[in-house]
Amino acid sequence: MGGFTAQFAAALTVTVSLGLISGCLGTAVGLLLAISKGTAHSSLARIVTAYTTIVRGVPELLIILLIYFGGTTLASRLAGRYVEVNAFSAGVIALSVVFSGYATEVFRGAIAAVPAGQTEAAKTLGLSAWQRWLLVIGPQMLRLALTGTRRTVAIS
Repeated sequence: MGGFTAQFAAALTVTVSLGLISGCLGTAVGLLLAISKGTAHSSLARIVTAYTTIVRGVPELLIILLIYFGGTTLASRLAGRYVEVNAFSAGVIALSVVFSGYATEVFRGAIAAVPAGQTEAAKTLGLSAWQRWLLVIGPQMLRLALTGTRRTVAIS
């Protein structure tokens, strides 16, 4: 490989791996936050709401810079000596934080769109909370959360 081809291939590998890792982590954290936002604990719901509001309101570049440079400062203070944060790790954390803020709201909306009668029917069948989520709410929520599968209401 001559010229810039080797550099391009290396950069492509880093970019794709960064996107895949942070996408998976952000999705998992977003799903957990969306589930916790719908719990009966109002203090937990308020914390998650504040998190999503802040993350979605702050520019992504600022979050990336804050985690990279702030992470170095925080790690150095905790260790008592200079510690440099790996750029790839800071990128994964920053992009996961940003993506989880948006994914939380997507999943929350999809969970709220599952008809309440579905959950009530699962309760009457005697399903536990875990079974209701795994067998009834989860599959319907995923169908609604995927792009392009939203139901539209016709106005007549």
